[in-house]
Amino acid sequence: EGEEEDDLASASVKVQSEEVREAEGAIADAHEDFIRKWDLHEEAQEILRSLSPQLQHLVMEKFAPKHDNDDFNRLFCSFALSVLRNHNRPDDGEHTKKVSVQHGDTISAFLEQWSLGHEAEQLLRSFE
Repeated sequence: EGEEEDDLASASVKVQSEEVREAEGAIADAHEDFIRKWDLHEEAQEILRSLSPQLQHLVMEKFAPKHDNDDFNRLFCSFALSVLRNHNRPDDGEHTKKVSVQHGDTISAFLEQWSLGHEAEQLLRSFE
């Protein structure tokens, strides 16, 4: 009987592992489709990957620029950073001390936190 339970547990773990792999594959496909749709350059892709899974989903779901604009990379980076800033803002409306750094250092902190390169820094600073 103990052997049967081990077999069931092993089969359950196997099924869960397959489901996790399928979900990870679907997420990766969604990222690739999004990157292809908007023709995002490496810097924009780095910003997308640097966001939490929750914010990645939100940004990909809500990003909808007008199609008459050719600079989707700049728009995407600006949008993603605004979503990140809004997400880090306190919800209670009080002037609580923020855990994040002052605005002038926000980009530096973001770059450091996600180990982004010089090209990403130049792109992000162009939005200031």
